[in-house]
Amino acid sequence: MTHTTLEDWIRKEAIPFFFDSQEAQDASIDSVIASLSSVELLGFGEALHGGEEILILRNRLFQRLVKKHGYAAIAIESSFPRARVVNDYIASIDNISCEERRLRIDSLLGSDSDWENQEALADPAKAIGLTPAAIALRIETEDLITELRTRRPELSAKGGQDRYLEALQYAKVARELLNFHAAVARKPDYARLLEIRDALMADNLAYIVGRERSRGKVLAFAHNSHLQRGKAVLPWYTFWPAGSHLHEILGPRYAAVGTALGASDANGISRSEAGAIEARLAAGLTALQAPALFISTHRSQGLLASEIASLKARSGSTKNPSYVPLTSQSFTDFDWLAVLDEVAYSRGGPKLMQRDESGG
Repeated sequence: MTHTTLEDWIRKEAIPFFFDSQEAQDASIDSVIASLSSVELLGFGEALHGGEEILILRNRLFQRLVKKHGYAAIAIESSFPRARVVNDYIASIDNISCEERRLRIDSLLGSDSDWENQEALADPAKAIGLTPAAIALRIETEDLITELRTRRPELSAKGGQDRYLEALQYAKVARELLNFHAAVARKPDYARLLEIRDALMADNLAYIVGRERSRGKVLAFAHNSHLQRGKAVLPWYTFWPAGSHLHEILGPRYAAVGTALGASDANGISRSEAGAIEARLAAGLTALQAPALFISTHRSQGLLASEIASLKARSGSTKNPSYVPLTSQSFTDFDWLAVLDEVAYSRGGPKLMQRDESGG
């Protein structure tokens, strides 16, 4: 369908919904999912960390996906070590050499606090990723992966294929985390660290999709910048996000819904400047007399490319550094946008401090 203006696109294609109407919200979700019939992995992005209504929408979205659309798993951007999976798996192999390997790895791990030291991100001298113990641990991990791969027929027969694949996957995760720590120790190149992290996120999500395929589809929840298809261009860093890798790995089996905000006083986000994307989307919400809407970016393709390219990016947040506004690239980065007029800051989140947009 051809739309003459952005406002015409919003007026004709927007699907409004209300948080206090579960039935209407379910119907709007059903309309979104109906256009994504071949998808096995759906990414649902957040424009910032800590938006209360975004978290509520995520939960209701997943509830509907499970009840109506064949989804069986959700993957959330978080820190949750799973080395115990490999440890338990190896420990159950009645083999002296395996026990010896486990003891060697245990002796090299050291304290969790050493690996979790946030100061290392700014000062490589405080990083442990290139210490003799860490280098030896990387070698042990590579050797472990090689042993798991070469003994696959034997190990799968003993413990089952699913358990074998899970152990192998988390051994690979451990390898990439060690590579990440090595990069931290070299120099504070944050773009490089983000690329390592996002490539790992993509590999892990692709594994989860394969593991869950017989049971159902997967919803992934993370920041917009991690799930978008195109290169992430942030104020300070540019990197290839997980979504760009997943687009290559899964093709049309991957789709992403990004979120956009009108305003959030609690997060230091004022009303958007006139002419910016969020301002024009918020005007659509006002016209529809709704607090939120879904809108398909695919159906914006009839708009003149020059109009999309000329769209302005709004200013950022004075409190929440994780907030990233939409850009003209968002029309190809995401299949759908979920636009919320206002959001609060999530209960229990770390206190936000007033800051300037340059990061001060």
